[in-house]
Amino acid sequence: MNRYDVGDMVQLTGSFVDESGEPTDPTTLALRIRRGDGSVVVVPPEEITSAGEGEFAYDLHLADIPGVWSYVYEGEDAVAQAAMGEFRVTGTVSAGRRPTTARTIYHHYGDTRPPLRVLLRNPDGTLADLDDATVELVLRPAGQHTTYTFDASVVEDMPGVVEYNWEGEESLFPWTYIMHWRVTYVEDSDESSQTFPSRDVNRLIVKGPLEEESS
Repeated sequence: MNRYDVGDMVQLTGSFVDESGEPTDPTTLALRIRRGDGSVVVVPPEEITSAGEGEFAYDLHLADIPGVWSYVYEGEDAVAQAAMGEFRVTGTVSAGRRPTTARTIYHHYGDTRPPLRVLLRNPDGTLADLDDATVELVLRPAGQHTTYTFDASVVEDMPGVVEYNWEGEESLFPWTYIMHWRVTYVEDSDESSQTFPSRDVNRLIVKGPLEEESS
C-alpha cells in the first residue's frame, strides 16, 4: 500500500476497456473517494482529466486526514480495469502547517502561534477554488449580534486552505465565537462572495490567559 504524508498531492488513476479488452471511454464517469475518516467525496466528472482512450486521472491536491483512503472510478458501457485503489496517509506534517477540519477550535488569548489554518470545502465536498480570491475571518460572539471581521489570507501552496495570523486580539476577549470564512472572488470586473461553512456551525473558543485560569 502506498503511503503519503498529510498535505501531499496524490494522483488517482483508473482505466476502462470494452468487452474485447480494448481501451474505451465509458459513457458516464464518476469518482468516489473515501477519506481517512470514512466520509465520502464525489468528484464531478469535469474535474477528472482524460489521459488517453479509457485512461483517467484526478489530482487529489490535499490528503488532509490520516488513515486509509480508497477510491473507485465508476463508468457505464465499459469494463473497469485497475479503476480502484487505496493508500495510507500518515499525520507527519507539523501542527503549525496542517490545516484543521475540526468544527470546534480552541485558542489561548495572547498566543500568536501557530496561525489559525483551516481547510474549506464546498457543500459537495470538493475543495474551495481560491484562485484570485481574498478571504476574511468573520466571528460572532455566541449569544450576541455583533460580528468582528479580520483580514485573512489564502495559503498558496495548499489548495483550499486559508489562514489567519493572530492580530487584533483586543476584540477577541475570551469567549465562544461562531466562526465563518467569507471568500470574495474577482472575475473580470465582477465580484462574488461565498461563506464557509455553508451548513455546519463552526466555533472558536478563546480561553483566558493561563495565569488567570490557574488563579
